[in-house]
Amino acid sequence: MKIDFTRGLNAPNQEFDFAFEWEHDKTMFESVPHRPLAPGEVRVNYKSDDEGIISAKIEVRVPFKFVCDKCADEFEKNLYLVSEEKIEPDGDEAEGFTYDSNGETDISFVVSQVVLSSFPQSVTCSPNCKGLCPVCGENLNYDTCDCEKNKTGKNNPFGELLGKIQ
Repeated sequence: MKIDFTRGLNAPNQEFDFAFEWEHDKTMFESVPHRPLAPGEVRVNYKSDDEGIISAKIEVRVPFKFVCDKCADEFEKNLYLVSEEKIEPDGDEAEGFTYDSNGETDISFVVSQVVLSSFPQSVTCSPNCKGLCPVCGENLNYDTCDCEKNKTGKNNPFGELLGKIQ
């Protein structure tokens, strides 16, 4: 989706807002088990300075189905991100996001990059998630197992290694 910043560029230091529905690229989340459930809501507040550099505050809210990194349970939660970005005139000196000579930029691309760069590295279903038993795989959030009792001596998965270093 292209956005035209001409209005803001013609009125430096004045703030403007817009909102839109962001549809992610289908290949964006191929390498992770998490999936967006619906298009995201995006709100952008921006203003330009006297040099034509646009400062944009971008808020993104996307409903997701996550897979917990500790217990592998699926759960739904909104991914909410806030990012401050600079959008510069296209040129040799420009770094990062740019707009063209018509004052336009592909805001969907900007939002995609914000989501990818700010996506959480670790996702858990709750702060107190107990995870899976490393021996039998039981989800310790719902049940207990007897593996802890049997993890002594040779029954300990690392017991054999421990004997080699002592």
